[in-house]
Order: sequence, then C-alpha cells, then structure tokens
Amino acid sequence: MKRLLIYFLFLLAAVWLGIKLQTDSGYVLVTYHNWSLETTFWFALLSLVFCFALFYLFLRFIYNSKILPKRVQYWWHKHKEKKAIRLTNDGLLNLVEENWASAEKKLIHSTRHSPNPFISYLTASQAAQNLSAHKRRDTYLNKAHRCIKKSEFAVSIYQVKMQIQSHQLEQALCNLKQLHISKPKHPLIIKLLKEVYLSLHDWDNLRSLLPLINNRKVLSKLDFLNLEQLVYLQLIQESVQKGTFTETQELWSMLPRYLQNTSDIAYCYVLYLLQNGSPLEVEQILKNILSKNWHPSLLSLYSATNSTNPSQQLALAEKWLDSHPEDKDLLLCLGKLCKKNSLWGKARTYLEKYVSLDQSNPLVYLELGSLMEIYEDTPKALYYFHKGLEIASNNSYYQL
Repeated sequence: MKRLLIYFLFLLAAVWLGIKLQTDSGYVLVTYHNWSLETTFWFALLSLVFCFALFYLFLRFIYNSKILPKRVQYWWHKHKEKKAIRLTNDGLLNLVEENWASAEKKLIHSTRHSPNPFISYLTASQAAQNLSAHKRRDTYLNKAHRCIKKSEFAVSIYQVKMQIQSHQLEQALCNLKQLHISKPKHPLIIKLLKEVYLSLHDWDNLRSLLPLINNRKVLSKLDFLNLEQLVYLQLIQESVQKGTFTETQELWSMLPRYLQNTSDIAYCYVLYLLQNGSPLEVEQILKNILSKNWHPSLLSLYSATNSTNPSQQLALAEKWLDSHPEDKDLLLCLGKLCKKNSLWGKARTYLEKYVSLDQSNPLVYLELGSLMEIYEDTPKALYYFHKGLEIASNNSYYQL
C-alpha cells in the first residue's frame, strides 16, 4: 500500500512537471566575453543535474581506484579466512573420527589464516598426542599459549594431562611442581599430583600431600580413606623391608588410631613384630584392635603369639566367641590356644566344630592330626593328615 502511494506521488509530480514545461519553459542566457548561450530554464536545470552526476561519478571512480588494492586485499583475506574455517571444521571432524594424521595436517594448515588459531593449535596437539609425536605436541601447545597470553595455566594443565596419558610421568611431575608453587591450593593440581605420585609409587610425597587432598575436598570421604590406607600400608611395608626396627615403630606410632585398627596395616605390622620377637607388644595391639574392630584375619596372629599368660589369652578369645559363635577363624584360633594350654579336649571340640562348618581348610586337619597324635590315636591322625594333604593338593591344582 505504501509503495503504491509513493508511485502515485511520483506520477503526480511527473505530470505536474510536464504541464509546467509545456506552459512555461523559462529562459536562460549565459554570456562570457564574445560568446553566449541561450536555452530554456528546464533544459539548463537538467544539464546541471547531469553534469553534477557525471562529476560525482568521476570523483567516485578516482576514490575507488585508490582503495582498490585494499579492497582486493580485504577480499583475499576473507577468502583465506573462510578456507581456514573450513579446514578447522574438517580437522575437528577428522579428530572425532580418530584420523589423527589428517586432523593434525588440516588443523595446522588452518592456523595461517584462522580467526582463532588457539583452537586449531590446541586440537592439533591432541592429534599429535595420539600419534605419539610428543615434540610436535609440545610445540603446538607453546604456540597456543602465545595466541592467548592468559592461557598459560590452562595450556599447562592440558599438557600435564597428556603427559600423564603418555606415561611421561617425570615431565608431568616437573610441570606440576611449578604449577603447585604458583597455585598451591588449586584442587586440580593437587588431584593430578596425587595421580602422578600414585603411578610413581612415591608414597612419601603422597603422604605429605594427604592433608591438602583432604582440606581441598579433592576426593570423597570414602576415596580419601582408601587412599590413606593404601599410602600408609605401602609405607609400613617399605619400612618392614628396608627400614630399621625403630623406624618402623616410629611410623606405626604416628599413624592415626583408625588406621592402626585397619586389618591390612595391622596385619603387616604385627607380623613384623612377631618375626622380630616382640610378643608382648603384639598381644597388646591385637587385644586393642580385636576388642574394638573385629578382623578375623588377625586371629591367626593372635594364636601365634607366645603370651606370658596363655590362660588369660585363651579366656579373652573365648569371650569373643559370645559375639562370634560361628566364626571359623575364631574357632581355629581357640583350637590352637587350647593346645598351648594343654586343653586337648576343648581343642578337639573347637576344631571339630570348625570342620562341621567348613571342610575345605587343610590347616584344620593338620591341627586335628597333630592332636590325635597326642591322643596316640594313629588311625585318626593318619586320616586327618591324609585329608589335609588331599585338600591342599586339590587347591594347588585349581590354582594352576
């Protein structure tokens, strides 16, 4: 509707102008020295407009001819930029398709004219990583960092992750230590340090890192507890193998009580004490642990302890029977303790009760066989020894 109205107004103006030209054409005289020019007013006016238009077009031509190189350069730059974007997209698709060589080639080629070469360098480093081209990977990461100066931390973390993935643990640790100096409380750095120390089996440094892991909530409570148990178990085992008796005792004493009550750690330390002739300390440790936290795996060590008061040792174990009446490990422990106290009948009762619950442990038959020898019941002794050997040989067969 608006266009129709505009066209109508133009038509109206043209009609009015045509009428004016016909009724009154006007007169214009231009003289200069010896020559003169006569024409109608409307022709003069149209001539002026035409000349102005020609002059304007001439000026535009002069201006455009001056900026033409810049326009060509701008067009060429946009053409290259579009090509770079296309190469980047193709490279990313190749990366998803795990065509690493093609992805790296296209992504690096795109960086020459890419509006955002940071992305191209970063993803090209991932392609080089999967090609095990670690030098090219690090070169690309350095170039990515130069594209965005504030990206140093992010690029360094990315590099560390790829180094860990490539098992370049020493290089990763070196970079992480530098990052840790600048940002000592950053959770991601602490988490990556934990992973590297674990892979390197560096238990001492991992122990030093435990407070930070806990304070910065890097792991859940359960995962942190499992890590803490693993670290101190490994430290105890290393101390048992390489350290002195005093060093091992000092390490044990510095453990939190809840870790001392852990079955694996306690078993390792108590077995070490037994092998180094500290029965009193062993008995006391086992009493404290088993009275608070039931660990059947420790009962074999309790029965192996040469107590200064074997009857009291047996009495405590029989108290545990009230809470664990059908615990097989406790029954075997009681059988051994009764033999130490020369209570042959009670020993036989406990051991036979064990057999009624489980017939797959050859050690029980060995204890019953030796007990039958005390009773001088040779046929039964031979039967139990033969039964134990049969079970042991079958277990060895299945383990093979």
